Parts: sequence; C-alpha cells; structure tokens
Amino acid sequence: MTAALTWLWAALTGHATLPPTEAWPALIYLGLVATAATTLLQTIGQKHVSAPEAAVIYSLEPVTASIFSFLLLGETIGARGLAGGALVVVAMVLSQLPGREDRAGPGPVHDRGLAD
Repeated sequence: MTAALTWLWAALTGHATLPPTEAWPALIYLGLVATAATTLLQTIGQKHVSAPEAAVIYSLEPVTASIFSFLLLGETIGARGLAGGALVVVAMVLSQLPGREDRAGPGPVHDRGLAD
C-alpha cells in the first residue's frame, strides 16, 4: 500500500519511473512469496499455538534472519549481532520457564475486573 501511494505521488508530481524490466521478477517474488505467503502462513500458524508461544516464535525472527543471511549470503555477524542474538534467545528461554505466569501476577485486565 505504501509503495503504491508513493508511486502515485511520484506520478502526480512527474517523478515516477518504472523499475527496469529485469527487476520485475524479483519484485513480484518479494510481493507474493516473501510478503503475502509468509503473512498467510503466519496467520494460519497462530491458530495452532498459544499467544506466549507465538510471541516466542516471532521474537526469534531477527535471529533466524541473521543465521540465514550468514549461511546463504555469506554475510558476517559481528560481536554486537552475536550478543543481540544471544540476548533474544536468553529472554525467550527465561520467558518460558515453568511458573512464569505465577510470578507475573494479574495483568491490567484482571485488575480492572474486565477478565470475565
């Protein structure tokens, strides 16, 4: 949507240009597979896990993106990247420790009597 509105604005101001022909397959792939298909699969997958489990899975996205960029594209991961990935994984593990819900106490919904 943002891209379409941006292109429309560029067209109205006379600055619009279409991407080169050789870029169209990549753009179509990015739109259909990398965006639409993954969003659809994510939505379907959310039906089969609890909200905390879904949050854990989504918190791993930057970590897995870094790993795949290293393995597939040969990108390097610096010390900050490794430390950030480690923090994400540690936070994920800590959030799933048994009894975590008991330590958290009631949330704002329960405090206001809105849970039932």
